[in-house]
Amino acid sequence: MSHTPGPWHVNCDGYFRIVGDAEYAPIARINGIGPASQANAHLIAASPDLLEALEEFVDTLGFADDPVRIKALAAIAKARGEA
Repeated sequence: MSHTPGPWHVNCDGYFRIVGDAEYAPIARINGIGPASQANAHLIAASPDLLEALEEFVDTLGFADDPVRIKALAAIAKARGEA
């Protein structure tokens, strides 16, 4: 499973939309215009960057049984639709 390549951005025109590069259709739309909707939109837009950073972080952890590494691998699997 692969996602629309980043970077993703937030546009607001009555609601929040998460969009990728110009050649891609909108990725998501957040209904509502309040602070929580705006925060959710920015969190979603950061997802490709967060996933990439977490994957790089996991590669730097040397111990397979490190609890932080295990938690990070579970989050990566969830983001990839594998969990």
